[in-house]
Amino acid sequence: MLVLLPMSVAILQLGLALYVRNTIAACAQEGARYGADADFVSQGSSAMAARAADRTTSCINSSVSSAFARGVSASTPVLSVPGGASVAAVEVRVAAPLPVIGFVGLGDQVLHVQGDAMQEAP
Repeated sequence: MLVLLPMSVAILQLGLALYVRNTIAACAQEGARYGADADFVSQGSSAMAARAADRTTSCINSSVSSAFARGVSASTPVLSVPGGASVAAVEVRVAAPLPVIGFVGLGDQVLHVQGDAMQEAP
């Protein structure tokens, strides 16, 4: 019992940490896709970044906890691809604490995830 109980708790905590990481990554990807929508592309890059960050934050708040949504940032870089062409994209980055004991996190920006999407044509 001295070995089995701590091992079981550790496995459950690892599962929770992986769930939080995967949920935050899915929210970052959803926010990037939402910000890259053609309706927002016509409004400019600052509107796209703001919409992407807002969508990611609301997704994280409704999925896990607002403590994990503090480090959300979005940008609209232009990426170069081989052949000299360029592609406009929306990138969402999230830096969140790593859940160590339940949802209580370690550090402020230990867990890093990124979601990106190509901008749609207006």
